[in-house]
Amino acid sequence: MIGLSISGVKRLQIASALILAVGAMASSFGIGVVIPVKLELMQSESYYALNTTLSTMGMMLILPMIGTLSEKLGMKNIAAIGVLLQLLARIGSIPVQTPMIFIFLQFIGNVGCGMYMTLPYSLISSLVQEKERTKYFGLIAAGNAAGALIGPTLAGYLVGSGHMGPAFLVYAPLSLLAVVGLFLFYPGTQMNTEKREKFDFTGLALLFISIGSLVLLLNMAGKQFAWISLESALLLACFCITFVLLIRLELRHPNPSVPIGMFRKSRFRTSFVCITLISAYNVCIAGFAIIFVQQVMGLSAQTSSTVTIPQTMTQAVVGVAAGRIIGGHFIKRLRPAALLTLVLPVAAALLLFSMGQHSSMLILYTASALGGISLATAQCAFIPFFQSQLSGEEYTAAQGMYTFGGVGGSCIFSAIAGSMLNAGLTYNHIFLLAAALCFAAFAYGYFGFRISGEENNMLLEESSGRKDN
Repeated sequence: MIGLSISGVKRLQIASALILAVGAMASSFGIGVVIPVKLELMQSESYYALNTTLSTMGMMLILPMIGTLSEKLGMKNIAAIGVLLQLLARIGSIPVQTPMIFIFLQFIGNVGCGMYMTLPYSLISSLVQEKERTKYFGLIAAGNAAGALIGPTLAGYLVGSGHMGPAFLVYAPLSLLAVVGLFLFYPGTQMNTEKREKFDFTGLALLFISIGSLVLLLNMAGKQFAWISLESALLLACFCITFVLLIRLELRHPNPSVPIGMFRKSRFRTSFVCITLISAYNVCIAGFAIIFVQQVMGLSAQTSSTVTIPQTMTQAVVGVAAGRIIGGHFIKRLRPAALLTLVLPVAAALLLFSMGQHSSMLILYTASALGGISLATAQCAFIPFFQSQLSGEEYTAAQGMYTFGGVGGSCIFSAIAGSMLNAGLTYNHIFLLAAALCFAAFAYGYFGFRISGEENNMLLEESSGRKDN
């Protein structure tokens, strides 16, 4: 930092956080191009659904614990551990020829990705004033879109050129550069050892068992055993019992792995429920719409790969603009922005539902573009909204839980959609269910996304008092 002004250091700190966001999305979207080809080379295409479910579960399990881990180790240390863990898993995946070992490595890699994918929001929240955050969250949305474009493009080119190994690692230079930037420019944090003495391993175990039981039930019932069977009953009972025990334990534990107490905050609760429900649309556009193009419309894989391009482009453009527009008059513009975020996925899912074998790709591209606008405005509206009710020490835990809602919703909806297909329903039925869930999010958010000027002034006064202390 020698020779740099305070403002110059701050720019480098923010740049490092933004690059970390780009790297996280590049890793998540880029691997989606590589995995089907790798499984095909291993003659293990039938493991694709299992790999998707377990990989997503790895990310789900770590996200609620990011707050606790960051308080114990510091955010930049968690970022470094997550990036290195993911990198080792990806390198190990290159020579593997055994499907189950490969799936295990993808699980570990997603644990690593989950450790750092939410940190850009927490890092920037610690660097800029509250009134500026919405603008920077818009830049993160643009960075996410850039990563979602860079990852698949480079990975697809490398796979197509016969360079499978490097395709696993297209994101790595970005993520490693971000970690180096954080260690060079981001300040160290003093950890509160008195407050955080004992790690909650019991909560971690209950979380793993409860989520694992639910995911196994949704994925295996109707295929490996009947819905009405002893196996289904045992898995359902296991989920219900461990979930109740998890809630009881975490509400009482002084250092919970899963900060369930966040749901006492009305604004966090509203944001969490809404992002969880609208994740159904995200699953449709990023997964089932692509399969629909190939299997129902009979178009090429190359054509299907263009499905998410309108979403990526609109997310990048709207993210920057929305951050500035919403942040300029947050109280006045929060509610319209939140409702726009929630109504667009309803319209997009209904467009997908209307499609048939001979439909125009223009309909699908329109749905994709609407989804991109929603993704951008969600990050500029939802996150500042729930942060306004939290102390600075709660940001990282809340961000992890919020992202857990989106990832968890995607995982569960994917499992439900798979069960629908096994029952003889079509992709259009899946799109209709997604529209219904998104409408439920809109109805919930209509009453939840409210903030008065008087209430906001009180929150600002409390925030100012915390800073003074």
